[in-house]
Amino acid sequence: MGYMLATARRRRSGGSGAPPAPDYAAEVAALLSSTIGFALDPSDVSTLFQDTAAATPVASASDPIGRINSKYGTTAYKFQNATGTLKPLWNGAGGMAFDGVDDRLDQGASYTYTAAIAGCVISQRIKVAALAGNFFGISTNSGTNARIQLGIGASGQVILSVRRADTDGANTFTSANGIIAINTNYTVTARIDYAGTGGIEVWVNGVSILTGTLINPAGNTSNTNQARHRLGTGQNSGPCNMTFGRYVFLPRLNAAGEIASMEGYVAGVTL
Repeated sequence: MGYMLATARRRRSGGSGAPPAPDYAAEVAALLSSTIGFALDPSDVSTLFQDTAAATPVASASDPIGRINSKYGTTAYKFQNATGTLKPLWNGAGGMAFDGVDDRLDQGASYTYTAAIAGCVISQRIKVAALAGNFFGISTNSGTNARIQLGIGASGQVILSVRRADTDGANTFTSANGIIAINTNYTVTARIDYAGTGGIEVWVNGVSILTGTLINPAGNTSNTNQARHRLGTGQNSGPCNMTFGRYVFLPRLNAAGEIASMEGYVAGVTL
């Protein structure tokens, strides 16, 4: 009887059961809480609208996305496009489908979140419909040259281009071939250390696939003073033919365990 009661108490208290699943959304909200970073979540229809005025919500698969609002962080951002032919389509689950021609969502204003930062971490969920399409960029206020850009090469490589300052040339790093295949879900994460080692690292589904060092001197902070994100087709970098899922931008170097939280959150929705 004593053994049975003790066993029952352990079960009720969770002593012999599985630990609770991590709450990655809460973890990401916490790590972004004191920063001007943000998350995007196309699986949360409350953040999606068919128009830039946010008057018509997205409700069904194939609805156009004219605006997505950010989540978490100290600053609210909106990514939008008023032109119907340039809007990605909601896939009815967790993603925005860009057409591989000219679909894109822009921030209507420039922000200083890449100015004077020691480093940053970017994590996002993607499913590529065709190779050789870019899928992420931070540009200057003219929108002409990306300051941070992740892309996919024609042979399934992951490509990272970085400028530490607006006047710097691009540092471009390319992984081995065959990392990315079409119609497959991937979590892609990049870490850029401007002020310390100058090192960069890229992971795909938690596996490191690319490392390198910025050509420009380490020990300096980023200096892309006026910047904005663009989701989708870039002005100078080709089409975006992919479904874009959850995304997190952390405008500082990560602490222990934070990349795992970001990747767990991003990977939580299947595209």
